[in-house]
Amino acid sequence: MRTDTDLFYSDLLTLYGGIPQMRDGLTKNNSVPSLAGGTLWADTVNNVFYAFGGYFVSSQPSTFVTWSYNTEHGTWNVVPTQGDPSYVAHGMAAVAPDAGVGYYLGGYHDHQTQDGWNERRLYTSNLIQLDMVTRRYSNISGPNDRGRGEGLMVFIPASTSGLLIFFGGLTQDPYTGELSGVGSLSNRPVKVHA
Repeated sequence: MRTDTDLFYSDLLTLYGGIPQMRDGLTKNNSVPSLAGGTLWADTVNNVFYAFGGYFVSSQPSTFVTWSYNTEHGTWNVVPTQGDPSYVAHGMAAVAPDAGVGYYLGGYHDHQTQDGWNERRLYTSNLIQLDMVTRRYSNISGPNDRGRGEGLMVFIPASTSGLLIFFGGLTQDPYTGELSGVGSLSNRPVKVHA
């Protein structure tokens, strides 16, 4: 299987016919794993993207590390972090830019996210948080015990702490493992300042 090593982006300030042009040319070397179904959290203060989650496309899953892409230097680096997350794929991601916090709700574990996984695919209900200032991961419990993924989540800077709004996707019954679609709006208040 061939994987694409290009990082595509759009310059939203330069429009062609009213549409931002898709650009490429930002590449990664072979030491950076090829992952799909994860996210890039933008740290706009430091001009860095943090890669989180995903499943391994063309190799065996490895031990979790956090990769960052520096937009000024065009380089990928492993970032030392605290906390103990694992790879999870197709969750819902959002960023609280003023607080420098990335969020990832749900997603699944299987043989492509964790080496030695021998069970059926398992969706998680966890809400993972990365504080981009301290580079510490925290697992703050999700809205309930139902595993979920593949929906959409946004951060709304309302009140003093903000809101995470998620919509759609799938949920997994924690007892039967059955998947079902979600179509209702949910919200989860989060504290973004310690």
